[in-house]
Amino acid sequence: MSGWLTYWWRHGRLPDIDAPRTFTEWVQWRKLNERSLYLAAMTDKIAAKALVAGRLGAEWVVPTLWQGEDPPETPSWPTPFVIKASHGCNQYAIVRDIARDWPGVIARTRT
Repeated sequence: MSGWLTYWWRHGRLPDIDAPRTFTEWVQWRKLNERSLYLAAMTDKIAAKALVAGRLGAEWVVPTLWQGEDPPETPSWPTPFVIKASHGCNQYAIVRDIARDWPGVIARTRT
């Protein structure tokens, strides 16, 4: 039931899974009805990068500079960069200036 509530919270309505019309309803339908291992690999950002690199080559993949649960206190990557969660959508931060932007990123990861 939590999936239904999350959908309602994000979209302001419940999905029509029996007759999907919108893109997000089709995504929900596929999650419930399609049991493809390929689909599972493509929904995991890290696994998808490995799959694409294996088929097309590493030059087609945006490099992952860090992965884990606790970001470093001070990143060593050149700016600007984007840090994003691998477990959801629209969960990212654009870091243009480490001194100004990074403390907010750290705070968001701890909530």
